[in-house]
Amino acid sequence: MNTELNNKEVLNAIFNKLKGYYGDISRRLAFYGPSWWPADEVVEIMVGAILTQNTNWQNVEKALANFNNNLTSHFILEASHEELIAIIRPSGFYNQKADRLKALMQWFSTYNFDVALLAEKQKDEIRNELLAIKGIGKETADSILVYALGKKSFIIDAYTRRIFSRVGIVVPKEYDEFQELLEKTLPREIAIYDHYHGLIVEHAKRFCTKKPMCEGCPLNNQKATDISLKNNTFVENYYPCGNFSQ
Repeated sequence: MNTELNNKEVLNAIFNKLKGYYGDISRRLAFYGPSWWPADEVVEIMVGAILTQNTNWQNVEKALANFNNNLTSHFILEASHEELIAIIRPSGFYNQKADRLKALMQWFSTYNFDVALLAEKQKDEIRNELLAIKGIGKETADSILVYALGKKSFIIDAYTRRIFSRVGIVVPKEYDEFQELLEKTLPREIAIYDHYHGLIVEHAKRFCTKKPMCEGCPLNNQKATDISLKNNTFVENYYPCGNFSQ
């Protein structure tokens, strides 16, 4: 059995176990199907992707609520820096995030705020444009691509690294290398990218926290017969899900 097939077995096993445990975690119906991201409008998703940098979602929700009925691209562009800071203050790093929101909406304006125009472009082209905006890194860009634009670009975040490393996957240090590993082995379907990332976030909050809570974890006590570990992509001893080899 080759490495690629083994990777596929492991990643699908994790996905199926999380899906079986958490069930349907969708919060809205996107144009590509059920979606985990808790927002309906494209601008709200874009703004949320910026605001969630270096904070938790509860703080993002407070900042989003402060917009009242003004969460539009035009309002963000026209609002003063001070006004925008006052609105997004609960999310932290508000000076930088205010600049990033304005820069992102300025970029969006080059497409006349029309998602249909963005849909016509290739994912890599849009991703490069997003990464050229100061303060938008790969995780933020991929969040916008997946949840706002329905483009296939698996999101790599701290939760993804934490969970996969704890179950024994040797996680590449480089973002793009880890993303390539996942995209090569998972079905290239936007609905799966959306659902899998949502399950990862949910699991990292409930069980796979910084100090893991392993009792009752659906990924703990996994047996070697469930997934293949017969290649050097995996390690023999790992923490805390250390029962794969038993």
